[in-house]
Amino acid sequence: MKRAAVVAASAAVLGLAGWAWTSLKAQPRAHTVAAAAQREAYDPNRLEQTIRFYEKNIQRDSQDAIGRALLAGLYSQRCRETGDIADATRAEAMARNSLAIRTRSNMAAYNQLAQSLFTQHRFPESLALTQKIVKADPSGASAQSLLVELNTEMGDYKVAAHGMAKLVVNNHDSHTLAMTARLMELTGNLDGALAQIQTARTLADANLEMSADANAWYHMREGNMLGALGRADEAKKAYLAAVAVFPNDYRSMTFLTRLCAGQGNYTEAIQWGTRSAAIVPTPETLALLGDAYGASGDARQAKVQYAMVDAAGRIARAQGGVYDRQRAVYCADHHVHLAEAVQIARHELTIRHDVFAYDTLAWVSYQAGDLRSASAAMAKALAWRTQDAQMQYHAGMIAQALGDRDGARAHLAKALALNPYWNPFAPKQARLALAKLNAPGASAVQFPISTQNPPKLRS
Repeated sequence: MKRAAVVAASAAVLGLAGWAWTSLKAQPRAHTVAAAAQREAYDPNRLEQTIRFYEKNIQRDSQDAIGRALLAGLYSQRCRETGDIADATRAEAMARNSLAIRTRSNMAAYNQLAQSLFTQHRFPESLALTQKIVKADPSGASAQSLLVELNTEMGDYKVAAHGMAKLVVNNHDSHTLAMTARLMELTGNLDGALAQIQTARTLADANLEMSADANAWYHMREGNMLGALGRADEAKKAYLAAVAVFPNDYRSMTFLTRLCAGQGNYTEAIQWGTRSAAIVPTPETLALLGDAYGASGDARQAKVQYAMVDAAGRIARAQGGVYDRQRAVYCADHHVHLAEAVQIARHELTIRHDVFAYDTLAWVSYQAGDLRSASAAMAKALAWRTQDAQMQYHAGMIAQALGDRDGARAHLAKALALNPYWNPFAPKQARLALAKLNAPGASAVQFPISTQNPPKLRS
């Protein structure tokens, strides 16, 4: 029933945004590369110079509320470019300083504060503030957009779709289209989501005033959608285009690492993973590097990377747990620290209850041997019919362990049909499990829980 409501709201969104598919079709990659060539080359020093300029200005003027709000935005931009979450806390502090000087006619500082909280994954705080901003200024598109993003990230898809339907009435920009694509992706419409994000990417490429990191993000999201549909070669081109626009795009480099590892191209996966980790060593990137080294036979380097995952997890917890979900999935995939992983996953659900939070809890519970909790969480993860290969794989392995052969077969086959390259090792596990399920005389009894998904390291 609830999904039907979201589908109806999403249909309304698409009806209002339909101009994007008719009057502005997505341009081929060659056209967008040509447009990107007109964009001023990315210069990391420019942002640093601007930040230093405003930092000096506010030192000279203790009552400059506007300058502090602008500086908060610059810190947020640097956080996006470098992945340094400390800049999100700097943005929060500067926005609060601005508001301490002046609250009236200072909506920019409120917006920057809400955005900084969002970046730090302090979703409930950001949501409460953003709701107040929208109430005070109903015409403010920035806060309305953030409200949709917050409801999406927190799993309130019906509320997000309702807000999206109102937002697109007066906004037909690339960001609005990208948010529409995200909702469509989460509720099972991958083809529609791809069409929306490709149109958004075309608009972003044409906007020569857009920052390099923002423009690259649209190429990355197009790559994500193409990858989710198993179109690996096209996805790779999109990620490479993102890196061409923004050479420090560590997120696209991580996705290239995952894609290459999933295709068995471990040498290239290691190259991209190393580049990405040199910029921002996220647990996901380090784990992928460990998997790629392990699959290529370098057990020593694999262990080094896995040790770094643990170190990154400790640092992330000290900074507020932005990478908690990545940590939990890593622990489950590699069958380590499972009690910690379950604790992380359960805590995550106290903050947000999106489909991936439930999927994470299902997977860590499965690996910890708690099939009852795994089954209950997976049912909630699948409630919106999200077409995600990893989620389908998790559902299949849980169904297999519960003795549900038909369910296991359906989910595992779906995972491989959607995207056979989503992970360095799980697709192989899915094929092995399917072969066992389809073997003549296969028993309907429960299968043992997988205790080690990644390939065993060769010494």
